[in-house]
Amino acid sequence: MPEGPEVRREADIISSALTGKVIKKIWAEYPELNKNIALFQGKRVKNVFSMGKALLIEFPGSKYIYSHNQLYGKWFVIPAGESLQTNRQLRLSLVTSDHQALLYSASIIELLDREQFKNHTYLTNLGLNVLDSEVSEKAVFKRLKESRFSRRQLSSLYLDQKFLAGIGNYLRSEILFFAGLRGDKIPKNLDDKTIRNLAKHSLTVARRSYKSNGSTLTASLRKSRKAKSRFSVFARAGKECLLCSTKIKKIYVNSRRLYFCPTCQK
Repeated sequence: MPEGPEVRREADIISSALTGKVIKKIWAEYPELNKNIALFQGKRVKNVFSMGKALLIEFPGSKYIYSHNQLYGKWFVIPAGESLQTNRQLRLSLVTSDHQALLYSASIIELLDREQFKNHTYLTNLGLNVLDSEVSEKAVFKRLKESRFSRRQLSSLYLDQKFLAGIGNYLRSEILFFAGLRGDKIPKNLDDKTIRNLAKHSLTVARRSYKSNGSTLTASLRKSRKAKSRFSVFARAGKECLLCSTKIKKIYVNSRRLYFCPTCQK
């Protein structure tokens, strides 16, 4: 499933193509959407942005097209008039005089007005967005100390979008690795120094992935001769840890893969 950094990069690309442009043609696969989606035709795109793993295209009058990629959804931006060769199923297309923004394979697309946006079940329940520059380490530290979060194991907590928005399976493994913690640890049982370190990496790892097109590795690790992956532990079971050469292990927590280094994450 695309995580916060991937969706934010999609939003950046779509924004550069659509923001300020008039939608000449719009189409949706789902019949219930096509009843109302024509209202966006001829309208100028005001903004494109992400919230957690959701992407929103905003139009004047506080009208929005909301989409969530789920497991397989993916946006493409191509020049107007060109076609895309893919086996994916087209769900939504927005066409300007210059570009096409095409959403394939997504299962959730909704049209929202101001009130629906303000009361949307997913959007209103999002926690701090790790990619938002105004979110600080101090704010994440305070969240980790809250009673509703501090009594839960990190392995489940770091997949809860109500806690921190935009973190998914690969970021969970990578954040815990750089913080030196295993998934069964509980914030309530950690000292403040450890929690501050976890809060720091919760932001730096996610933002590093966004800025480096999906790599969570630090600059020094990327230069390592062992670094043949964009991750330190995720999807590297049986391979050597980039820091200590211990073999990376994989376990399943609530049917989701979790990777860790037995030595670095004591």
